[in-house]
Amino acid sequence: DGATNKADWEFFIAEEFAADREFAALDAAIAHAAQQLRLPPPTVPVLVMIPYPSRKQTDFGDVDGDGASEDLRADAARQKAVAWFLRTFLQRWQQQTYRHLKLWGFYWMNEGIHPADEAVVRAAAGEIHRLGYKFHWIPWFNAPGVDKWRELGFDLVIMQPNYAFIHPTGGLRIPDEDRLTQAANQCRRLGMGIEMELNEALLADPAYRINLQLYLDHGDHSLDGYQAGAVRAYYQGTDTIARLCRSPLPGLRRLYDDLYHFHKGTYKRRRPYQPLHAPRGAECLVDGLWATRHGSSVPALKLTAPQASLTFDLSGRLVGDVRVHFAGSAAPQRVGLSLDSEVATVDNITLDPEHGGGFAILTCPSRLVRQMRLTFDIKPGETIAVDEVLAMPAAHLLWGIPCETDAPAPSDCLTDGIIGAEPMAVWPKGIGTLRFDLQEDWFAQSLMVHFRRLDGRPFSPSAGVEGLRATADDEGFASIPLHRPVRHLTLTVQDRDGGVVAVDEVALLPAPNLALGCPYTLDPPFPPKYPDIGGLELTDGQTTRGFGDGKTVGWASWEGIHTVTVAVDLGETRPISAVEAHLQGGGYAGVRFPKRTAVAVSDDGRLWTKVAESRAEPMDVEPCGENCALGWLRVPTPSVRGRFVKLHFWPEGWLMLSEVRVLSDGQNVALGRPYSLTPQPT
Repeated sequence: DGATNKADWEFFIAEEFAADREFAALDAAIAHAAQQLRLPPPTVPVLVMIPYPSRKQTDFGDVDGDGASEDLRADAARQKAVAWFLRTFLQRWQQQTYRHLKLWGFYWMNEGIHPADEAVVRAAAGEIHRLGYKFHWIPWFNAPGVDKWRELGFDLVIMQPNYAFIHPTGGLRIPDEDRLTQAANQCRRLGMGIEMELNEALLADPAYRINLQLYLDHGDHSLDGYQAGAVRAYYQGTDTIARLCRSPLPGLRRLYDDLYHFHKGTYKRRRPYQPLHAPRGAECLVDGLWATRHGSSVPALKLTAPQASLTFDLSGRLVGDVRVHFAGSAAPQRVGLSLDSEVATVDNITLDPEHGGGFAILTCPSRLVRQMRLTFDIKPGETIAVDEVLAMPAAHLLWGIPCETDAPAPSDCLTDGIIGAEPMAVWPKGIGTLRFDLQEDWFAQSLMVHFRRLDGRPFSPSAGVEGLRATADDEGFASIPLHRPVRHLTLTVQDRDGGVVAVDEVALLPAPNLALGCPYTLDPPFPPKYPDIGGLELTDGQTTRGFGDGKTVGWASWEGIHTVTVAVDLGETRPISAVEAHLQGGGYAGVRFPKRTAVAVSDDGRLWTKVAESRAEPMDVEPCGENCALGWLRVPTPSVRGRFVKLHFWPEGWLMLSEVRVLSDGQNVALGRPYSLTPQPT
């Protein structure tokens, strides 16, 4: 929302028509590409951005010749500025002689449209249509205005999933791919296109490569189906696609090829997960299919109360991130992951049947395991449906680091975190060398090499580094203990009998971090922007009146915060009729009411039962400024008892929480009671 003026807009127009940039450069590039391809040059539709007429600008400049500078605090002045921009741009356009460009229309640059902007957008749409052109918009995920884009006058809207820019928390490297499903269903419901997004970090970080692969995979008809029949835009930062094309690394170049096939409608899913063998009778859990919308007919395994378990024989895998997809609306109370011993649990599982259900994500530091057990605590009388189990690629110290090797056909698959899948590096003469550069010192516990057994051939491989050597076990693993800092690695692999050597993964496992998950103190403490002063601000009976009074506690979703929980200890078990939260929203400065709220109760603070969920807006919303509002969000919880009450909020931007009330027989029994916050305020 920069307060630009008329001179800024004139500079922008001049840049668009510069002789060696923008439209002129595109026109020349089309001619050059057609010449290289020996094809007739096409005529390409183009569109131009409309700068945002900010209400902060009180001295925009004179656009109608009356000698008075426009004050954009007034809607009429904003509309006048946009109309002037359209006229001025079209005058310059009509003076050009581009051979391969055709003006399609204009693009509203701001990615969210708040109520205060609706009048100027509608006026812009009317003027653009009067001039014979089209109007386009690319909002962020569920931005304000998406549900009424046709009313606002747009001809085409393409929504951003923003999946490529989610910052995972809690040890995750790859965010929950259910965001792609939510975006696809929203676009389908509202008649919008979908944006394919490339984060430039994928050039160096394998997690972002998988992120892009998942964008492509979800376009397949077996999941969300936007490869065929959906209008798409592509966001790449600057030149990410060109750098993928030119990359000497096969994995990066393969992503370029995949983008090409996706655009042509011929892409086939790669499924960038660890291959799993399902328990007998549960083959549907590893078929690559799960429900992505209401009414999806996907095979699922039904599990009944009170407990159930599934055991997977992994035949040796590096495991650190396991995801279980539940179909429909019935979620377990708790899911546990055991890798030799229990290493992860999750109890806050919220499913959305409109999008097919949802994932429970269980994480731990990557470890080599041969058996994985999932346990489910199920609410009495309920049946849950599990339709997929995914083991994500395992992160380790070599993950995604290029390998120099003398294999006849070098492969960058050797550090992709996936064991048991193609491709692999093969040395027909039974001996080879691999070199890795980690760029900095990392304290490593062990080096692990996974050899592949080729059908019908002798199998006696070994791996060595710096005088240490280990022979592979029956499952193909050779593990060399290190217990030291590592920056450069030179690894030799060979077969005792001179047979073919095949390797599909080299992993450097970090030494155990004894501080992982431990509490700590900071001196001086890190000052959050909106702290919980005194630790009782949310149950002190005082509510905020708006910005600046210091009576709100805040969390920012763009800091990687996807859920916020407030767990209140009532001191004793009580009947609970409703839970209320006083919040600030409205959209100003990114402060919004939560998109979803859930309530769970517990008798012991350990095993929680979700008792209610709401997507409703707060009741009795009270304005407290432009695009700023206050309100009480109420979640009824009839016939519920518990000592501990937990509120889960799903923020969209800033979540600004002022007070929490737990009602029992009409009384607020949370007043003055202690509570815990997860995560800590931003």
